[in-house]
Amino acid sequence: MIRSPLSARLGAVLLLCATQATFTALHAQAGAASPAGSPAGSPPGSRATAPGTVAADTLFLDDLQRAAESADRRAPQMKLLAEQSALRLQTIRRERLPALNATGSAQHLSDVPHLGITLPGGAQSPTPPMDQFDAYLSVREPLFDFTRSARTAVETAQAAESAARLDATLWQRRQLVNDAFFGMQVSDVQRASLDTALADLDARRANAQSRVTAGASLPSELMLIEAEIVRRRQSRDAVVVERESLRQVLASLTGRDVPADAALAVRAATASLPVDAVAVDSLRARPEYRQFDRAQALLDARRRALSAQDLPRVSLVGRTGYGRPGLNALGQDFDTY
Repeated sequence: MIRSPLSARLGAVLLLCATQATFTALHAQAGAASPAGSPAGSPPGSRATAPGTVAADTLFLDDLQRAAESADRRAPQMKLLAEQSALRLQTIRRERLPALNATGSAQHLSDVPHLGITLPGGAQSPTPPMDQFDAYLSVREPLFDFTRSARTAVETAQAAESAARLDATLWQRRQLVNDAFFGMQVSDVQRASLDTALADLDARRANAQSRVTAGASLPSELMLIEAEIVRRRQSRDAVVVERESLRQVLASLTGRDVPADAALAVRAATASLPVDAVAVDSLRARPEYRQFDRAQALLDARRRALSAQDLPRVSLVGRTGYGRPGLNALGQDFDTY
């Protein structure tokens, strides 16, 4: 088929008008579908808010991190460790109190030491009684124990090191929350990008359809665009599924409900500080550094406790009782001592 230059120019004008009308319709539909105050095609998780305001359903990263640490089943161990350390310190402090010990015994001896001689005048030498009874009360009062303060320091350092180690363990859940949180934000950005690409492909498909109808293009071009639309839709569905799985992971970690349309945000509390200063402060705030310091302090305290073992200990010991025999081993009567 042979076309004149005039007919070809007229076809190009008609095609341009159809393309412009298609783009106008697409933008009008996008603007009608978007909620008021939010840009068209914006993902639910990146809802725009007015400056200085925060949406009611906004989830902040630091709140989610603290919720994940509180929801960890190992979190109650912190209280148990503190109670355990308090009991040990109480035991060490009670060593200052006097220790009382009451003992009683009764025994019958088949034989006792005796001289076997007769004294002048026919008197027999005294022998200890075969039936012996003894009941006594002993008191031990520590006066000086230089290891007590060293053992108190060891127990205090041990409690601090155990708490720091548990903090470092719970801190690892923050990384899991970060992965799920930022993974959802990446999915939101990818979905917004795919929505924009699909809108562009829809416009290109309408343009190609007009060109095929006008005979200015081959149907294969339209089929290529439709195949790309199918591929992008599959990618978008995969992103939606991945975001939903990340949302469920985040809800499981934090033990709280995470709405699908909730906005995700990070507090800008340190926005006025230099980036390097924020990075250094965040790194030094990690509990691994505190755990290392507490472990080093525990080693120093144990070293001082070992050195204190060589120092003398002074105690006052007293004993009183009633029995037969008493202090006189040859006595036949009950006596106190």
